[in-house]
This record gives sequence, C-alpha cells and structure tokens, in this order.
Amino acid sequence: MNNKKFINLLKEEDISFEEKDGKIILNNRGEVDLGSLTSLPEGIQFNNSGDVYLVYLTSLPEGIQFNNSGYVHLYALTSLPDMKHFNNKGKILLSKNLHKSPEKIVFI
Repeated sequence: MNNKKFINLLKEEDISFEEKDGKIILNNRGEVDLGSLTSLPEGIQFNNSGDVYLVYLTSLPEGIQFNNSGYVHLYALTSLPDMKHFNNKGKILLSKNLHKSPEKIVFI
C-alpha cells in the first residue's frame, strides 16, 4: 500500500494523523483499528492512546514505530524484521505462526 492510499483510508475511517518528515504519524484518541489491511507503507508511527489492530498483516514495513498506550494486535504476523522497537504501554499479541524472530528486537 502506498502513502496516498493509506492517507485516504485514514480519512475515510476518521483516524487523526499528521505528516512529518516523510512519516505518517497517527495521533488518534483511542484505538486504531486497521484490521482489514494486509500491508502498510513504510514509516508509519502509532502514537494513539489505545490499542492498534493490524490483525491481517503478515509482515511489518521498515520504519514502523509503536508508541501507543495500549496493546498491539499482530495475529497474522509470520516474521519480525530486525531492529523493531515496540514502545507501547500494553502487550504485543503475536501469531503462533511467528517463525522468524530477530536477534535484536527490543521491547521497551
């Protein structure tokens, strides 16, 4: 998915965001439910005050950041790329099918 399509979806779903330095930053109050998506563009930052639902994503794009206040739901994820940072305040719910976990993943 490219940035333009993603921004249109955010507008349709009434999800608050801003664009800064080539990143799309989600500042929604409450949860962000993007459960129907199978892909995301690079450089997305979740700063929302609730859970993030990405239940059909099988992989995470480069530059993704989770700074949300709730859980991150990644039920279909089959691998995690190297050097991903999860700075969310809740649990990270991963798939039982996760078969590639990097050595340098940091959960803050």
